[in-house]
Amino acid sequence: MNQYQNDLEMLDVSMHNAYRVLTNKISIKRLINSSDDQGMWLPYADIFNPSNKDIDSVIEYYCDLEEYEKCAELVKIKEYRKTQAKIDRINNSKLGGIK
Repeated sequence: MNQYQNDLEMLDVSMHNAYRVLTNKISIKRLINSSDDQGMWLPYADIFNPSNKDIDSVIEYYCDLEEYEKCAELVKIKEYRKTQAKIDRINNSKLGGIK
């Protein structure tokens, strides 16, 4: 297998892992401890808190593969995270005003 094919395989594994983690099909802990011979690859550095840009990359990957069901799941998760972040900001601002 040449380096290009190896890189593509690593990308595929990392995106599949990201999809499974983001959709709660597997936990980070279980992924790390798995005996899977392909490894614990993820396409982003902050494994516990991927950015929206990171999630967009995973969505784009699955859109390119025309796996639209996975794209839809990931978009819903991204929207949920945005909504939760707004709620957290509101709650924090209310708590910040209490003395």
